[in-house]
Amino acid sequence: MDLRLDDAVPLAAALTFHECRRLNIAALLLKGTPASDIGVRPPKVPGDVDVLLERTDAQRLMEALQGRGWLERPVTHEGDHPIHSITLYHPRWPCDIDIHFAFPGMDDDPRSAFRALWECRRETALAGQPVNALDITGSTLIQALHALREIHKESNRRELAFLLEDARRPRWSDLQPLASATQSLGALRPYIAQGFPEVNTAALPDPSHRWLLRAGISAPGVHRMLFLKNLPWRQRPAYVWRALIPSREMLASLDITLLEADQAALWTARRRRLKRFVASGASVFRQWLKFRPQTRNQRQHAFDEGTQNTPPLPDENAAGRRD
Repeated sequence: MDLRLDDAVPLAAALTFHECRRLNIAALLLKGTPASDIGVRPPKVPGDVDVLLERTDAQRLMEALQGRGWLERPVTHEGDHPIHSITLYHPRWPCDIDIHFAFPGMDDDPRSAFRALWECRRETALAGQPVNALDITGSTLIQALHALREIHKESNRRELAFLLEDARRPRWSDLQPLASATQSLGALRPYIAQGFPEVNTAALPDPSHRWLLRAGISAPGVHRMLFLKNLPWRQRPAYVWRALIPSREMLASLDITLLEADQAALWTARRRRLKRFVASGASVFRQWLKFRPQTRNQRQHAFDEGTQNTPPLPDENAAGRRD
């Protein structure tokens, strides 16, 4: 079966929610076509399916999808980077399914954050099957956090610019309670400052240290270098070795074909990975200096430097749109 991406994504979403209904799991579809349909996301074919549910349900959904041929995608992380989702792939499908049990930027207890978002659900349909998507307020929160998490990427800058200039926008009186309930006000400060200039952002909470690391680090290996300092000395040599000579599974997190590759292909992938790290040496060092153990004010300054070039304020007409 050769599926096109624009067919595969809605079918994968429909399959996921079919299993959720069968297992009595409450789940929300994040981003994707439903967000485009209500004007919060640019109209484009999503690359995967993102669902959010409670952590206690993630294993059950994963096992149900594994029973239909989906496999867990390997990860590179060893505690150095917080895990917020499980990614599944299928050898014959061109899209992944990301099962989120938390969402970066929402610093509240994941269960409480999910329940707050659950109140923003709206039912729609994909591939003829009902799915739980988010309303404009919930979708805006998710889209803004997603864009700001890797604002160094051009695609994320475009997403933020769309939110500020072209997207339908919730009332601040709707967004503020949701952002407060999910403890995402600090992470959203750059978006709020530009999208809601009437708000005194100085009165908003500071972004958490965890968010500052997520949003401020873009160079490869920096998370590992920071994590290394927290390891006992006896564990450091093995950790460094695995970073320099990663396993087949770690390499396959970015290229799933390496799970079946021969040794020559693995060593080629290792050399390329090491070259990318060396080529980014200056950025790695600068970001390590910024985010090594330091004061809260120093971390906030480092984050502000990384987000100061976000898109400009939208024009007056765009700023005036509200749902």
